[in-house]
Amino acid sequence: MKIAAFLQLYNESSNGHLLRCLENCHRWADLIYIYDDASTDDSHEIYLRFTPASRIIRGQTREFTREIFHKQALLELVQLEGLADWIVWQDGDAVLDANLTDRDGLRRKLELV
Repeated sequence: MKIAAFLQLYNESSNGHLLRCLENCHRWADLIYIYDDASTDDSHEIYLRFTPASRIIRGQTREFTREIFHKQALLELVQLEGLADWIVWQDGDAVLDANLTDRDGLRRKLELV
């Protein structure tokens, strides 16, 4: 079972959330996909520490109101790769509970579904 984290982010590095969020995702996700909504801080450099550039979509202008289109673009990317069995949409200022952050904890919960 492969679990993918999906994130739509904008300037989360400058407010201090990005590193905490990505470190958390790295604990439970096999794959991390990011739609960057035209960040102007150093977010992109931090993304690259957790996922390859091929799993990052960089928006040219900030368009947070087009979130559904950004999710669609991420879905198309993950379908193209064909690697994920589960997708978890994660907000940039949130982390999963400690009971789920190890890879087996979240997998056990998903197997019950």
